[in-house]
Amino acid sequence: MSEQKTFDPFLRKAMAEIVAVMKKYDCAGYVALGSRSHFEFRFHIDASWNVMTMEEAEHGMVSLRLRFKGKAGPEKLEAINATVGFLYNLRDNQFLQLRGLQQFIEGLEQQAIVEHRPGEPKNDDREIEDKI
Repeated sequence: MSEQKTFDPFLRKAMAEIVAVMKKYDCAGYVALGSRSHFEFRFHIDASWNVMTMEEAEHGMVSLRLRFKGKAGPEKLEAINATVGFLYNLRDNQFLQLRGLQQFIEGLEQQAIVEHRPGEPKNDDREIEDKI
């Protein structure tokens, strides 16, 4: 009996290349990739202008932390504004995408029998480029 992999190595390789491009261009973002058998996602916030950190939370999940103390000078204030702007833009975009996808799925379920077994969402492969 062959052991089934918990990830698709091609998706991991693709994600590593995307993360490398995000690092090259100093970008933050959320990337989701799918293959016939697996799903891979990455919430990448390692941009120089970002003042958030990602921390471990319960049940393998992560939490975001935005901290600043004292008076913020112009550079720090600009970084805070960029970080908060990124979060709001990400939220707005994902809301629109999710709403459209939900409408599509509801229509699909009215016309077909769909079996779906959701996987365990994890973001524990944040250093995927080191695991290929």
